[in-house]
Amino acid sequence: MAVTVHYLRAKVKSSAHNVVFKAGKVFDRIEEFFVVGNDPPGTPFVPPLVGQLQDGVKAASLAALDYLPSFGGVPLFSPKFVHVMGELLKNEVEFHPCSVICEETPHEFFVARLLQRRHLLDYPSSGLGEGAGRFQSNFIRSDLDEDFLLAREQHELKCYVFVASERFKQAVEKLKLGIAFNPAAVQG
Repeated sequence: MAVTVHYLRAKVKSSAHNVVFKAGKVFDRIEEFFVVGNDPPGTPFVPPLVGQLQDGVKAASLAALDYLPSFGGVPLFSPKFVHVMGELLKNEVEFHPCSVICEETPHEFFVARLLQRRHLLDYPSSGLGEGAGRFQSNFIRSDLDEDFLLAREQHELKCYVFVASERFKQAVEKLKLGIAFNPAAVQG
């Protein structure tokens, strides 16, 4: 059976729709905690999370968005998403409250800490083999076990990569949540 996994995408037309966290020690801690995953599950995140939404998204459209990307591979989800999907994801995702500033007003979102870390990528095709180019496209392994909803790549150089399973996509579509998907390229 063919592997089918997806990248999450915000349901907006503008390319300026990422949440930006302040550079420096705070961003380093966000990356270490949410992307690299150095802390054990259940660890609270300190300091408070505050991100600035790029100006391609207006506050009036936030209610229809259940997913926002950020620079560095940190996914953010709406309170509605956490309410309807939280129980299904309880063994795979920790949600941490975050204020997203849009048009100078804070809006409640949740940063997702993905607990499922897997060997998702075909390493040679994704630039992790000997002599491979550093910034190549990412290709999913053709023999990937899709027994997950959301998972992050375990390799330290590509741990910013995360994907959703077909089962996750179907649940989101059934609930009519404001999340779009792009198919991930599978090697082989």
